[in-house]
Formats: sequence, structure tokens, C-alpha cells
Amino acid sequence: MSKETMISVTADIPRLDAVKKALSRESRKEINSGAAASLYALCKGYLLKLSASRHKTAHELGAEPKGHLVKAARTMTFGADADGGYVAVHSPGFRRVFGDMQILPDTKPYLTIPVHALAYGKRVSELKRDGIKVVRPKGKDFLISPKKGGGFDLLYVLSLGVRIPQDRSLLPSDREMSSAARNGAADVIELVLERARSGGAT
Repeated sequence: MSKETMISVTADIPRLDAVKKALSRESRKEINSGAAASLYALCKGYLLKLSASRHKTAHELGAEPKGHLVKAARTMTFGADADGGYVAVHSPGFRRVFGDMQILPDTKPYLTIPVHALAYGKRVSELKRDGIKVVRPKGKDFLISPKKGGGFDLLYVLSLGVRIPQDRSLLPSDREMSSAARNGAADVIELVLERARSGGAT
């Protein structure tokens, strides 16, 4: 499963449409880069702000939040060429912003769904490295950690696949993103046109 989600928006810019045929590929790349940089700044700030209130699963399990949205924001990148610009979010599962997402096991027969604070945000192999015994009771679809005095902690539920519903709220609205890209591009257009008026290359 890809861990990169590409964000692109369409921003109608009449002035750009009117002059783009006269622009060099380098100038078009510069304009698209301005649009992408503005979109990047909007999305990054939005994710960082959103991360402060998105710890539902961790809180339900009594676990320490792992800061997935903060990591997603900090690893975002953007780029552009003469044909367009993009913002990339490097985070597994982030593509659910565009629709429901089906997650299936990759190299293992089952997905391990954490249901205990000890397991939240950790693989089974990580728990074992930490000295925590993890076993699967015969014929059961869950993993436990036996307690020394008897009983056990239920760590994971095993699943053949899960469907994660769409979460459009992980990004700003389409209108906000389009506006950011349009404003970023418009700022660079002014610079390009100013260079043209002063005799610089376009």
C-alpha cells in the first residue's frame, strides 16, 4: 500500500489563461511552484492545528498519542513543473481523505488491530523486543499477553481486512485549497509580468 498521497486542485486564473502561451516553460514552472507552495503552507498549518484534537483511539485505549498527523504535516513535500504542481503527504492511510479505504494484510495472513494501550502504535515484533510475551490462543482470532499472576491482557484482534470510512476533514475545504493555490500563483504571475515589463525573460 502506497504511503504517499498526492493533493492537487484546480484553480481558475483568467490572467494566467490569457498569457500562458507567451510564457516560457521555466516561468510556467515558477508559477505552478508558487501555487504548490501556498497550498503546502495551508495544508501543513491545518494538519498541525487539527492534530491537537485528534487522539480519539489513543484516549479510548488509555495510550499515549503517537502524533500521526504531526508526522504527516512535518514530512509533507511539494513540487512543480511546467505542467502543474503538487503537494505530497507521506503518511499511511491518509488517502482516506478522498474516499473509503480498504486495508488488507500485506505479508501476514491477518491484520493486527490494537485494543490495548500496550499495543497501540506498535507491531507485535516491537512488543516482543520489549520483553512482552505475545501469544495466540489456539483457535482464537486475537493475541494476548499472559500475566504472571494469572489472567491475560488482550492486545490485538486479528482481522482479514478492515474498511476505514472517508474522512474529508483531514484537509481544508476544496474552496480554501483552490483559493490558496490561486493566490500563490497570482503572486508569482505579478513577478513574471514585472520582469517582462522590465525587459527580463518570461
